[in-house]
Amino acid sequence: MKIAIITSGFLPVIDGVTVSGLSRLQRLSQWGHQVLLFCPDYSALEDVYPNWRDYTGQILPGVRIINLPSTSFMDLEFERQVRRSSYSILLQELKKFQPDIIHVDEPERLFFGFFRVPGVAFAKKAGIPCVSFFRTNFLDYAEDYFSLPSVVVAGIKFIFKTILLSVYNSYDVTLVSSRITHKKIIDLGIKNTTYANLLGFDASKFSADLQEEQFFEKNYDLRGVDSKVKLVFLGRLTPDKGWEFTLNAFLRVVQEVNSDQIALIIVGDGP
Repeated sequence: MKIAIITSGFLPVIDGVTVSGLSRLQRLSQWGHQVLLFCPDYSALEDVYPNWRDYTGQILPGVRIINLPSTSFMDLEFERQVRRSSYSILLQELKKFQPDIIHVDEPERLFFGFFRVPGVAFAKKAGIPCVSFFRTNFLDYAEDYFSLPSVVVAGIKFIFKTILLSVYNSYDVTLVSSRITHKKIIDLGIKNTTYANLLGFDASKFSADLQEEQFFEKNYDLRGVDSKVKLVFLGRLTPDKGWEFTLNAFLRVVQEVNSDQIALIIVGDGP
């Protein structure tokens, strides 16, 4: 099968979309499919991602990455957004590739780059399926990124919700990998949803049998961690990951329990 994937992000950016996206590509390559993936160009962030060239072009058998001209995204130093003008490149490459299906990750974010619903018109003309994947609930993050009066934020959220529903309901199917989110987006008004475990999580790599004694001491010079109850935060230290809430929760835990019995382990980076 020939599969075209249009995504809001790819490696070397590290997040849920990109990491699970790589796992998906690895499996599709192993199964013998041909995949063409479109994502933003990260060359402008070479100081952040000096290895960005490792993730462009032919990265796996049958898998090719096309980086589309990009611009900054919400002033985040580690993200990029596709440019409006790059959509013509995408269409040219789709015509040459002639996919059997188009898969779009985070189409609402891509919409604000392309200023059109990505992939849908091409798929209809070609008579092929076009599916979306709901990844990020941007509506919940409005307060985190906009320091504006509540009435203004409410207006922004209303406009964004209207666009979001229009975008997702344009696709044949909207995939979602969380039961809680599945119910939430149905209540929101997305009418074409399908839930499935689609994140590409390989449980065999996280077996308790792989536990290594004194791991934190040997690798990170953290002594005495093995004997303690470990509370772990793994993720970006940014508003969209609820970092401020998590930090406050950790501080409260330390206040209410014997701090000698717990180890707070924070694995992540951010502004």
